[in-house]
Amino acid sequence: MTKQLDPYTIELDTDCENDWEWDSAALGIQAHIDDMGIEYFHVTGTGMNWTRSTGFIVTDRNNLIAALQLDGSYRLVFTFTPGEKTATAMRYSHDEPVGASFTIREATEQERTDWL
Repeated sequence: MTKQLDPYTIELDTDCENDWEWDSAALGIQAHIDDMGIEYFHVTGTGMNWTRSTGFIVTDRNNLIAALQLDGSYRLVFTFTPGEKTATAMRYSHDEPVGASFTIREATEQERTDWL
C-alpha cells in the first residue's frame, strides 16, 4: 500500500518585508513546478478581479508564476500534492478579497496548438 502524501502550500506575497523572502518562495514554487515534469500548463481562473471573471491561459513552466501575477499588491498561495500532475493556486488582492481560484494542469497538444 502506497502512502498518500499530504498537500502543502507555498505563498508569494508582494507585501513581504525582504526581497529574499519573495525570491525564496518563488524559487520553491518553481522547483515544484519543474518537479511536475510538465512543459506546458493550462490554467483556468475563476473569480478574477472585481468583475469575478473566468478565463484561461496556456503557458510554459517558466512563465507559470508570471501568468498569475498582477500589477499591484497581491498574494499567491500555491497548493501542491507530491506525485500529482495538477496544482491549485489562490490569488488575493484589493479586487479579489475572497480570492481568485486557479486550477493548473498539463495542457493538451490541441490546447498548445490553439494557444501558442
